[in-house]
Amino acid sequence: MQDIEIKRVPVPENEPGEQKNPEQLIQKEEGSAPKTKKPGRFAAAASKYLDMAVKFLIYGTIALFPLVYLSSTYDVLELPKQALLGIFVSITIIAWLFSMVLKRNFRLKRTPFDVPILVFVGAYLIASLVSISPSTSIIGFYGRLSTGLLPLVYLVGLYYAVVNNMKTKKEISGVFLALFVSTILAAGIGFLQTSGAYILPGEITKSKVFNTVGTINALAVFLAAMIPFGVAQSLKKEGETKISFIAVSAFMFVLLVLLNVKAAWWGLFASGTFIAVLAGLKQKKDWRMLAFPAALALLSLAFVFNASFGKALPKEATLDRDIAQSQVKQVLKEKPIFGSGPETYVFDFSKYRTDEMNNSQVWSLRFDKARNDWLNMLATTGILGTAAYALLVVFAVVLGAMQFLKTEDESEKFLELGAIGSIVTIAVMGLFYYSTASLLLVLWVSLAILGAISAREKTKTEQEFDMSKISLESRVFAFVFLMLIFGGAAYSILYNSKVLAADIKYRKGLEFAQKAETLSDSARMFEGAIRQNGLRENYHLSLARVYLIQANLENQKGEKDKKVETVQNLLTRAIDEGKVAVNINPVSVANWEGMALIYRNAALYATGALDWIETSYNEALKLEPSNPIIVNGLGQVYLTKPDVDKAKEYFERAIKMKADLPDPHFNLAIVYTEKKEYDKALSEIDLYSKYMGGETEDAKKAKEEINKLKNAKVKPTPSTDKLKGKPPAEVEKEKAQEQQQQQEQSESTETTE
Repeated sequence: MQDIEIKRVPVPENEPGEQKNPEQLIQKEEGSAPKTKKPGRFAAAASKYLDMAVKFLIYGTIALFPLVYLSSTYDVLELPKQALLGIFVSITIIAWLFSMVLKRNFRLKRTPFDVPILVFVGAYLIASLVSISPSTSIIGFYGRLSTGLLPLVYLVGLYYAVVNNMKTKKEISGVFLALFVSTILAAGIGFLQTSGAYILPGEITKSKVFNTVGTINALAVFLAAMIPFGVAQSLKKEGETKISFIAVSAFMFVLLVLLNVKAAWWGLFASGTFIAVLAGLKQKKDWRMLAFPAALALLSLAFVFNASFGKALPKEATLDRDIAQSQVKQVLKEKPIFGSGPETYVFDFSKYRTDEMNNSQVWSLRFDKARNDWLNMLATTGILGTAAYALLVVFAVVLGAMQFLKTEDESEKFLELGAIGSIVTIAVMGLFYYSTASLLLVLWVSLAILGAISAREKTKTEQEFDMSKISLESRVFAFVFLMLIFGGAAYSILYNSKVLAADIKYRKGLEFAQKAETLSDSARMFEGAIRQNGLRENYHLSLARVYLIQANLENQKGEKDKKVETVQNLLTRAIDEGKVAVNINPVSVANWEGMALIYRNAALYATGALDWIETSYNEALKLEPSNPIIVNGLGQVYLTKPDVDKAKEYFERAIKMKADLPDPHFNLAIVYTEKKEYDKALSEIDLYSKYMGGETEDAKKAKEEINKLKNAKVKPTPSTDKLKGKPPAEVEKEKAQEQQQQQEQSESTETTE
């Protein structure tokens, strides 16, 4: 029999009072990997500080994310949060990689959630690549970035950073505390805001509905997702912090009562019930510990069916459930496996929007999310993506519960219980509401806590993947792979910094665009924003509008001062910017509407523009067939050509879509006037006045014109300058003239002063 040499090997640091496992101190020499060469003194010190930096970056990312906002960006909440996440996680990964290089030891810990996470990310990646709008799916829809592929990559990176670097109970508890303290601050700010006490800097924050998490609904579901952590901590048998967690959880619950969002109550009912059951199975001898979670579940259920409480705060509009379900079915008929692509629901909504929606109060809105998270995921990631997400949630809850029942350590088991309860809350709320940036952070931090605790257990039995123990060829491959990650992380820091700077310039550009004398500054800001982030269509369209206004103002100058070349150059640049926007995202209705507006202005100075206006409107109509405004715009084009019969067809079609839309009635009155059907024309003018809420000045003038023609019994002149359906280009000409007049009046006032 071969002799076995007993020797000591490095083992993870045990917590105070934790019994060491004898198996950690024994290994066979036969088949053992060669020792890793120890790093030098400088490398050891540097890696130590890098490890500390990694931990602080993780804590900072988690703590700051729900609180950060920027009043200097156009997207005040979502974009700053995603930029923070991208920059901090990327720096964390770089520091982590450098630390491993200095130690000459590359290790990645395995967790039970690795396979579900890999499957989910893989399904998300494929859905993004085959998306109807890949750029939108990868970087996210502007103003709603949280469910894009890139934010998901950052969250997964945060997960593995936590799992691999938070090794002790104290460090894992620190992750929870960073998020919980941040939640307390966000809840306090939300409470003060809803009470009218505005403590945050920035003019945009002076509103009862503003908070650092998002909308009122977003704040409510965020708090609901965090309450299970507080409830779990309150179940501890002893400790000074127990009372604190009870008090804080009660405060969050009271704030939820004030906000009163039904999705939050359903989520808390589910998690309260789940926590009570698990706590009962774990603590069979102390049924008093079930009182808090059971009371939470019962109270939440009571509030679900009682809407007569809470503050009268405006909630965000959500898509009707029946409409959402119908649209999702339509998407799945065409793209059942991968869906339309992450963050593309706004395009699905436009495509499958029905005429019936034109009669609702929110008819003019384009919803970028389905009614709830599960429907939204079905539409945008298909059956594969939704099944992968469900697999991840089920694995987390089931394996987490099994892990909780086996854990004996007081600190770890209640962290596990809170994380499981939070995941259950988020999954159930997903049936009634959709994911937000802060809610997704809670989900992935909860998974990371479960994964980190599991990794601690595996470390005790030396079950981890150590790249220092593999062959030379594999080491080379691993090194190249790590360098790619390093390069990607470095680029991510640069990219997110530029995205943030671009949006700051974009906001400034919009402010400068409010005055004619600062239009050049506006154009300069928009151009700078595009140089730093050229993938945002709204940047290009805004710059195009500024060019158009500048062209109109230049054209209004006297013959001696007017520069025709400048006008033509500005028009060309405006058209080019519109084309860039359309090329970036050709499935966006807004881009084609913007292109139509650009060509409407070009019609002031160039022939043949009507054909381009028609093409742009037709492309927009293909993407949103039930939009009466687009149909009315096409009618105006045909009225201008003129093709009166076709114009009449489109105006009647727009009225059929939405009978109380005023403009098509006015435009149809023009058609009837051209056809000398004066009584019908007057009837349409009356309908126009009715839907405008009273007779307007242009309606009075139109009626006078029609009555004059009717009584004179003469053929109307082709000019329709005094009627609503005037050539589209003339509409913009009048706007430019008004702006010029305002500018002249302003200059006159300054001269007088």
